[in-house]
Amino acid sequence: MSELRRDPLHERWVVIAPERDHRPTGPGAAGRDGTPCPFCPGNEDLTPQEIAALRAPDGRWRVRVFPHRQPALRVEGDVAPRAAGVAERLHGIGAHEIVVETPRHGASWADLAPAEILDVLLVWQDRQRDLFRDGRIEHVLVHKHQAPALPRRGEGPDHAHSHVIGTPITPRAVEDEVRHALAYHQRTRRCALCDLLDQDLADGSRAVAVDERAAVVAPWASRFPFELRVLPRRHRHAFGDTGRDELESVARHLVDAFGRLRLALEDPPVDLTLHTAPNPRTLRPHPYPVEPLAGACHWYLEIVPRVLPHQGYACATGLHVNPTPPEVAAAFLRDLA
Repeated sequence: MSELRRDPLHERWVVIAPERDHRPTGPGAAGRDGTPCPFCPGNEDLTPQEIAALRAPDGRWRVRVFPHRQPALRVEGDVAPRAAGVAERLHGIGAHEIVVETPRHGASWADLAPAEILDVLLVWQDRQRDLFRDGRIEHVLVHKHQAPALPRRGEGPDHAHSHVIGTPITPRAVEDEVRHALAYHQRTRRCALCDLLDQDLADGSRAVAVDERAAVVAPWASRFPFELRVLPRRHRHAFGDTGRDELESVARHLVDAFGRLRLALEDPPVDLTLHTAPNPRTLRPHPYPVEPLAGACHWYLEIVPRVLPHQGYACATGLHVNPTPPEVAAAFLRDLA
C-alpha cells in the first residue's frame, strides 16, 4: 500500500507509491505493438469498472470515469495517522480516477465543441462533490496533460483524459495559496483573485477574452510564457457550487484558449489544473480556519503550455524566470484570428 509522508523540514507531504513503479506507456496511448487504446469506444472491457458516465440519448457514452488501474491512492482503509520519529505518516487513502473526456481518439480540446467541454466540467463537478462526501478526503485535484496532436517516437496520439485525485491532506502548494487568500481576506474583507481580476480587466493589457460570466487572463506574475487563468467573474469559492450558465462560458473560453495556444505555439504540450477550495468538512482538523473560505477563495483553471526547457533553478528555489511578459503574451493571443 502507498503512504503519505510529511517532511518536517519543508512542511510538505509526499506520496510514496512503490506499486506505480515500472508503469506501462501512458494510459491513453495506443501501444507500439498495435494494441488498442483502452479509452476508445468498444474497448471498455480494457478499463476498470466504470464509476460514472455521461451518455447520449442512444446510450453511447460522451464522458466516462473509472478508477486508475495503478492508483497513487486507494479508497479502501483508514488514514491511520502515526508518528515516524520527528515526521508523520498516513496510509495512502484517497481516490485516483481517470476521466475520459471524449470518445474521439486524438482530439485536442481545441477540436472539441464547447458543449463537449461543458460535459467534462460537469463530470468533474460530480466527482468532486461525491468525493467531498467522504470525510477522509481533504482536497480534490483535477489535472490534465494534453500531449501534442502529432504522434511522437512512433506512438499514437493521446486520447484526451484527466486525473481526479482525492487526498487525505491538503497539498503544500494548495495550503499556501489558501493561507495567502485567507490573510488577504482578513486584511481587506475582499477576495484577492476578485481584486486581481478587476485590475486585469480595468488595465486590459493582460485580458485575452472576456464575457459577462467568465474571463481568460494572463496572470500578473506569470511563471511561464503564455500561462493563462480561466475563471468565473462572479465570486465563486468552490468549483462544485458553480452554476451551469457560468460553466458554459468557461467551456467556450477553454476551447478558444486551447485553439489560440495551438496557433501561437504550434500545438505545445499543455497542463491544466483546477484550483478550488478544499473540503470544509473533514475528519482531520484543518491547518487553517475554514469559516472564511467562502469569502477568501475563488476557483480558477490554470493553463500552462510547456514551452521552456527544464528549469533547474526554478525547481531548486521556486523562483521562476519567464522570458515572455504576460502583457506581450495576452496581446499576441488576442490578435490571433
